[in-house]
Amino acid sequence: MASVPALASTPVDLSSWPDHSLDLTESMQVLQQPAAAVSADAAVLGQPGWRPATLAQRDGLWKNATVWLTGLLTNASAQPQHRLIVMRGWRIADLQMQVLDPASGQILQQQKGGLERPQPLAAFAGTDLVLPLTLAPGETVRLLLRLQDRNVPPTVVKAWPESLYRQHEASSMLLETVTVTAAAVLGLLMLSTRRSRFCLLGGWVLAVAVFDAAFRGQLWAHLLRDHRDWLLPLIALSGALTSLLFSLASLRLLRLCHREGWSGALLLTGMLAVLCALAVPMVDNYAQPLRAVNLLVMLGVLLWPLAIWRRPLVRPELRAIQISLTLCFVGMQSYLLLMHSHSWLPVTPDLLKTLAWIDYMAMLCALHICAVSWQVDRRRRHLELEFLALNDALTGLPNRVQGIEQLQQALRSAEASRSGSGVGVLCMDLDGFKQINDTYGHALGDQLLCAVARRLADQVGHRGMVCRLSGDEFMVVITQAGPAGEHALHLAAQLARHVEQPFDLDGRVIPAAMSIGVACSPQHGRRAELLMRHADAALYEAKRAGRRQPCLFSPPMLARLTEHERIRSALHQALQALPGGFSLLYQPQRCLAGGRIVAVEALLRWRPSAEASEIGPDRFIPVAEESGLIGPLGEWVLNEACRQALSWPDLVMSVNVSSVQFRMADFPQQVRRTLARSGLPAQRLELELTESVLIGHEDEAPRWLTELRAMGVRLAIDDFGTGYSSLSYLHRFPVHRLKIDRSFMRQMESVDPVGEAALVASILQIARQLGLETVAEGVESPATLARLTLMGCDAVQGHAIARPMPAEAMGRWLEAQSARPLVADASA
Repeated sequence: MASVPALASTPVDLSSWPDHSLDLTESMQVLQQPAAAVSADAAVLGQPGWRPATLAQRDGLWKNATVWLTGLLTNASAQPQHRLIVMRGWRIADLQMQVLDPASGQILQQQKGGLERPQPLAAFAGTDLVLPLTLAPGETVRLLLRLQDRNVPPTVVKAWPESLYRQHEASSMLLETVTVTAAAVLGLLMLSTRRSRFCLLGGWVLAVAVFDAAFRGQLWAHLLRDHRDWLLPLIALSGALTSLLFSLASLRLLRLCHREGWSGALLLTGMLAVLCALAVPMVDNYAQPLRAVNLLVMLGVLLWPLAIWRRPLVRPELRAIQISLTLCFVGMQSYLLLMHSHSWLPVTPDLLKTLAWIDYMAMLCALHICAVSWQVDRRRRHLELEFLALNDALTGLPNRVQGIEQLQQALRSAEASRSGSGVGVLCMDLDGFKQINDTYGHALGDQLLCAVARRLADQVGHRGMVCRLSGDEFMVVITQAGPAGEHALHLAAQLARHVEQPFDLDGRVIPAAMSIGVACSPQHGRRAELLMRHADAALYEAKRAGRRQPCLFSPPMLARLTEHERIRSALHQALQALPGGFSLLYQPQRCLAGGRIVAVEALLRWRPSAEASEIGPDRFIPVAEESGLIGPLGEWVLNEACRQALSWPDLVMSVNVSSVQFRMADFPQQVRRTLARSGLPAQRLELELTESVLIGHEDEAPRWLTELRAMGVRLAIDDFGTGYSSLSYLHRFPVHRLKIDRSFMRQMESVDPVGEAALVASILQIARQLGLETVAEGVESPATLARLTLMGCDAVQGHAIARPMPAEAMGRWLEAQSARPLVADASA
């Protein structure tokens, strides 16, 4: 038999350690085999070119050569020694055991194989390779272990008593199982949160657990006992997923954009690594896809610090997460570098023993990341909820809750100080805000609210607090209102002037005005709720007066506000079950030239219940407009009037239209639907609009009116002479008739007949020159009727012709007018 080169190794006596494991690695020698003489046969050891070395010091020129580990085992006792030779190393190409003659060193017996793990598993996994060995008394055995040079340092060879090794194997398996299970449970818990950041962290922890167990432990070797060819693809895929998910979690936790610069490159390399790992089980040669996975993962190692540290953080509190991620990154990469260590990397046995602890440190860093992230998110959500609970989401001002708390605190402070200067409450409301919303849209309305809030806050400053109650309602609390509220009134006047300055929003100049009600303690109340109610009553009075002047509370205002609220509540109930006490009366219009009845006007009346008294339109119509109920109410009036008009052929039905209703975006479509539903010809419907409808909407009003006139609907300006009465409006807007306000008729009959007659004659003259028909409202006496006839008025309406009456009475009255007298009978 061939002999091996003379080796200076000293035999290790197994009998000296009967109950302990024995580390054989330090007592073994390394033989470097020339690249040209690579062979799996131990006989080549006797050929020239072999060089002995140690684990720590090897010739750099032989770095890539094949090596053999060799060592001597002997039994100096009189009893046979049974041991398990346990080897842990990577890519062990072959294992040969040779029995040598103690005296001559000649090879007496040679054994190949004998592994409890099949060769494919030995080639890829870091699991234990076990060789049973029995030494007779006085027998010496030389062990030969063939490996690749760059993986010699991680190789560990130990001799174990079988019972002790089985205990060690069981405890090691239990520890790995507990570690992997804990990581899996942690990952699943984070996945169960259904939040993207924690789901990414949970996936990353699961990938780390799988990769760690497959890379260094025996757990997967037992689980994949029948599918061991899957182990290498599992290692590659879990490693690639670990890198990708860690990158995704890092970017997501730090609020970094994944589509920019280094972040995008980092995620791209991670996705390519996963694709290459998926290709591993599909090819026969693992080398190329594995090399691609390793290169891409290492490229991600270079890109990760650039992506994480080159971009500024969105919020300073993310710095702790950034540091935690970096620590975890360093721990993982150190672990991978040590497991893939080359000969140029100094690795000592003590350092090898800490590999697992480095991995555990990385897992603890993951726990720390989760804890910090959860704490930051919890704190942020708490602050957001606290802000939303006490502040308005749109304007950022304190909301009603915080406003009431501040008011209560100010009242307590004022009562304790007894300074004599009470607390003032200013309740404010934007005039016509609903019309602004309907005309320009809610987006611009929100911008207007924010702009108003800024102006109020800037003007109030340190003198008090501004809060938004709801919608377009604001409240200001000031602590120095003055003994009689003079300071509060002065501030209210300043706020009103500042709000009246036009707002430039998205290139549009939006005019605004604000009504303000003021109440002060102690004269108007000492409780917050009472002061706010009294200030609200003063606000209602300011809006009712229409002078855009702040109004200080007085007791009669509360009664008017109570009535206002009662009417609004009754309107809500009535509109839920129409007609709900609403009814229409009709008043005819007579043509003065021929004496014929040419039209009837529908007049709305309301009796909330049979026991209640009738509420006049001047009381409930403003409430309906303010509360937004005029839309359904006006639609009901239009439907009823058009339906009734079919009973009186050849008569025009005149219907009053509220300015709020007219400015609704769907009003023309509403008119079109009503005409189609009732079957009334469009030329028999006349819509009466007040001049206020057109004021402030000079650009939109002609378009609205033209659309209605294109349907064939007649248009009339109601109450002409009492509003702005701009002649330019009459020229620009496509209307058919002017209705002269009844106040002129009343004064013609009593106060100043000559002067008022001259004004009416001027209006009639202007209308004739513009080609408009005229109707005089409120004609009460035959003298006024005769005078209007001489002036050339086209038609009249009033008690001189007939009083308003229900539809049945109106039908009988029309049948009785065959002679068409100019003055109505007293019995009519």
